[in-house]
Amino acid sequence: MKKLLIYSEGGTFGMGHVVRCLCLADELVRRGASVEFITDPAERVGFARIANSPYPCHDLTTDLPDGFDGCLIDVEKYPGTETLEKFKNKYNRLIIIGGVSYPPLVSGDGLCDLQIYQGELFDYQETNRSLNGTKYLIVDPAYAECRQNVDGPIVVTQGGVDPYRMTERVVMSLVGLDWRMTVIRGVAREELRVAAPENFDIINAPDSLRPYFDGASLAIVATGMSCYEALAAGVPCLLINISPDHERTAVELERRGCAWNMGQWHEFNGDILRARVLHLLAHLDELTRMGAAGRALVDGRGVGRVAEKIMTLSHNLPQGLSR
Repeated sequence: MKKLLIYSEGGTFGMGHVVRCLCLADELVRRGASVEFITDPAERVGFARIANSPYPCHDLTTDLPDGFDGCLIDVEKYPGTETLEKFKNKYNRLIIIGGVSYPPLVSGDGLCDLQIYQGELFDYQETNRSLNGTKYLIVDPAYAECRQNVDGPIVVTQGGVDPYRMTERVVMSLVGLDWRMTVIRGVAREELRVAAPENFDIINAPDSLRPYFDGASLAIVATGMSCYEALAAGVPCLLINISPDHERTAVELERRGCAWNMGQWHEFNGDILRARVLHLLAHLDELTRMGAAGRALVDGRGVGRVAEKIMTLSHNLPQGLSR
C-alpha cells in the first residue's frame, strides 16, 4: 500500500492511540508510503495533536476522503460493525490497532485484513491476519537509545489525560522523599492542589517522554503506552490501572520482572506506593535487573515490524481476501 488513511482519536481516556499512530505514520513514510489522518474534532486534545503534526487531517464528521489504498483504525472503543463496514467499503484494506475492549476481529468476519494488538498483550495468538505480542508494540525507536540511571530522577506520568487526577495523588504520597522527581502533567492538566517541593520538577504536556525517561531511575505510570515507552527505555515501572483489563496486563508485566502492579486507581494507597518506592531506592540492584527485563521485553523495534507488515499486506493476504 502506498497511500494510507489513519483514523485515530485521543482525549477521553488517553493520548496513546494518537501518539502511537503518529509514530507509525513516521515509519510508514520512511518506507515510501503517503499518510494522512482523519479524526473527530470533538476529541479536541487528539485533534490538536494531529493538527500540529506534519500530516494532513480530515474531519470525520464529513464525507470520507477518496484516493486511499487502505485505512488504519485506532480508537479508544470498539468502533462497531457499521463503522467498520463503512470504511471497508470505501477503502481497499482495513487494518485495526486495538487491545482493551477490542474482540478478535480477524476470525471470519471478513472486515479486518490485519489486526495489531497493543493491549491485553498476552491473550491472543499471532496469525497471518493478526499480530500480537510485545515485539509489535508501537513505540518510538529512540526510547531504546535511552540509558537507565539508578541514581536518576523518578518520573511520574499518568498519561496525556489523567482522567482520575492520579498525578496529584501520587505526588502527595511522595512528598518528603529525598530524591529528585520529574512530574509530567498531560495536555488536559489541572493545577496540582498540593504544593510541590523544590525537588519536584513539573513539566507540562511535552511532545515526548523520551527526554525524561532518559537517565531516569524509576517511572510511576498509568498502564498503557507510557509504560511501554518506559520499558523500552530500560526504566522499571510502578503501574496504576484505570480498568480491570489494564490491571491484567500489569499483573503479567510484574510476572515478567519489569514492573510492579499497584492496583486499580480507585484502590490506590499512597502509603503502599511510598513503601514500594523506598524499597526500590534501597535496592538499586533490583532497579537494574527490572530495567534490563523491560528492555528485553520491549526492544523499540516493534513499529518497524508493524510497518513492514502493513506495507506488504496486499501481497500476503490469505487466498480469497484480496479485493
